[in-house]
Amino acid sequence: MYYPAPAVADPLVSPDYGGWWARGLRLLGRCFWPLLAVHLVGALVAAAVQVPLFLAARRLSVVTDGPTILVATSYIVVGLAVRLAAQAVVTVAGVHAVVARAAGAPVRVGTALGYALRRALPLFAWEFVAGLLIAVSVVLLVLPSLYVGLVVLMLPAVVAFERGSAAVPRCFKLFHASFGTALARTVTLAVLTLVGLLVAQVLGSLVAAMSAFFVTDLDTLETLITVLAPTLTTLFGGVAAACTTPLLVATYADLRARAEGTTTPHLAYALGIHANGF
Repeated sequence: MYYPAPAVADPLVSPDYGGWWARGLRLLGRCFWPLLAVHLVGALVAAAVQVPLFLAARRLSVVTDGPTILVATSYIVVGLAVRLAAQAVVTVAGVHAVVARAAGAPVRVGTALGYALRRALPLFAWEFVAGLLIAVSVVLLVLPSLYVGLVVLMLPAVVAFERGSAAVPRCFKLFHASFGTALARTVTLAVLTLVGLLVAQVLGSLVAAMSAFFVTDLDTLETLITVLAPTLTTLFGGVAAACTTPLLVATYADLRARAEGTTTPHLAYALGIHANGF
């Protein structure tokens, strides 16, 4: 379906870095609460699975038997995998929410999460491929791994908007079509993401450590820290991820617009959203 170019400035596509940054902040202000709700839902789901697994792993870790320790390690790996899976789903849901707001449509958390769940399986598959690619690039050199990491930052957006295409090669194609634009935006996005993760980790560990002042039993304290630190880190990480989602969507919109002339109505249509005001 063809959409004419909008008569007003496109809310997602920007002509330069300053426009990209301004659009990202503007959209964050307009849809922060729906984004926060989406990411907190994912964080709570992840925590609900992580907590019993981490507790079971802690109980098993005190046993020195090799197979038992292996099971405990497996529990921790599964818990972390669930956290990453939940984060992937809510990122796509956040993409849906941002585009809906940009297109002038109402933002519905349930609709966004429903769309994300339908795209969950291909996203998981392509994230696994991207992880292998990054692992191989790390073996080669640090610089290639950084480059691949920047390219696949757009993977959730590519999977959210596009069907039937190879998502990882598509990320490379969009990145190379406007290399300078892509590099500036993805480096900024990567730095903000890393800072957000670091802050979430520090806050989660700090709040968990403060619980030592209110608990006297050593075993209870260790259990509390085992549960509380990763749970709080997940919750704080959800807040940080909500703040960077508009910039992720704007990055994808900019790169695709430069390669194919895409506008916000095109992107809204791809997600099944009716664009108003265009």
